[in-house]
Amino acid sequence: MARAAYSAEHTFLKTSPINYVAGITAPVLYCGAKQDSLCPMHVIELAAGLTTNSELYAVDCNHFELFSPQHMPGLLRKQLQFLLKHVNLPQPKQEADEPVVIDTPQETEAEIAMS
Repeated sequence: MARAAYSAEHTFLKTSPINYVAGITAPVLYCGAKQDSLCPMHVIELAAGLTTNSELYAVDCNHFELFSPQHMPGLLRKQLQFLLKHVNLPQPKQEADEPVVIDTPQETEAEIAMS
């Protein structure tokens, strides 16, 4: 049994994603929960620190609450802002005098939770 446990741990250490994040050159958005016991925040912070072009979005909740109705709007907003910042989208066709408006709400999670 000890040999199987060693083998599983050795395989995990060799294939852990943390071993590869330093080689990522594309922009990365790390999203995490500060009270997460499945993927602790210190691991996400380490990954973000090792990734050249990264941003970290942390929410004060546990692993599963990050995807709850309370936190999902803020998470989705951050993902959308990140994509709009880093993805070159083709410019939409517009009429000569018609301005192009991209609406990104600026409410905080607290404002969303109160509504």
